[in-house]
Amino acid sequence: MKKRVLLIAFLALGVLSCGLIDSLKGGTSEPEYIVVTATPERETAPTEAPVDAPTDASTDAPSKTAQPAGETVSITEPVAATLTLIAGPFADTLIKQDNTHTASYCAGVNVRDFKAEVTFTALPGFTNDKNSLAVYFRHYGSNDQYRVAVRQDYWTLSNVREGDFIRVNTGNLVMNWNDASPKRVTIYAIGDTGYFYLNGYFIMKLDLSNRQDAGDVCIVASEYSGDTYGQLSTFENFKVWELTPQQ
Repeated sequence: MKKRVLLIAFLALGVLSCGLIDSLKGGTSEPEYIVVTATPERETAPTEAPVDAPTDASTDAPSKTAQPAGETVSITEPVAATLTLIAGPFADTLIKQDNTHTASYCAGVNVRDFKAEVTFTALPGFTNDKNSLAVYFRHYGSNDQYRVAVRQDYWTLSNVREGDFIRVNTGNLVMNWNDASPKRVTIYAIGDTGYFYLNGYFIMKLDLSNRQDAGDVCIVASEYSGDTYGQLSTFENFKVWELTPQQ
């Protein structure tokens, strides 16, 4: 009789152990997020305002790895067009000197329809919301441009005129990156429409209808006033192509 009771108790203990192991495993693990939510259910306001002062153009000679040769290439996405390289590739280091100016590098072009691409190779403080990146385009002068700004978990497109920041598009980001992971930004501008990509992922179509004139294209680190100054942010392969839509 005692042996039977012990056997039943042993079997019951084994069933409970299996159930505990299964509960700890929790079933199939969740996939790692690497994509973005480009259209949030609600607008996510930045915790800090962008720097109101105009972008400071780089005073140093460009660190060019090659001179643009005007070579052309045809594309079909996001639109059918011909791209002609007009600036780059450039590589350099951006240093935020104080809390009233951004650290920037301009291509020195005057273009309305274009493709621009750059890879930031180091953004210290990015994952702690102490650094950011941006691309300015159709840039006419001080506080007069479109700005696509990227924080760790959100992005914005602003139309800046005489110090007024008009929010045009915005979205949340869920990206698997760290301070030193490459952050490749690609922007196409065609008339009143833009296309925004991060690390090859399509983020959102942009509304560019309120600014139609040609301008410069600049890349920026430490876009926000609360970004830590003195940080060394590096980039490479900054290129600008003129875009001619195919009929």
